Amino acid sequence: MKALDNMDKMIPEFTNLRTKSRNFIIVEEERNCSISWKKNIITWHNLAMKAVKRSTREKRITLAKIQAAMGPVIERISSQKFELPNEGRKVIEEKYQRLNEDINISFRELDD
Repeated sequence: MKALDNMDKMIPEFTNLRTKSRNFIIVEEERNCSISWKKNIITWHNLAMKAVKRSTREKRITLAKIQAAMGPVIERISSQKFELPNEGRKVIEEKYQRLNEDINISFRELDD
């Protein structure tokens, strides 16, 4: 916390800016269905780590191999935070759920 104390001394409006940015993040997360897109990121990460750990000498799986095999899925994960809220929460949640299913399918195919 000393670092933050120093920030207050260096930038007098730091505390106010930090509070406003936290509030902004909370509003943005609610608007963008944050739990579902975070779930997709965490699902991808967990499955990637499991795949790397399960790999064998004969069938080596690295993060580079995963990235090469899953380019389109990774692109969808990266771009999901830009979904427009005017499509409606239900539509966006359905897209996120389909993406989660596709993430799981992609990792099953990687194991084959």
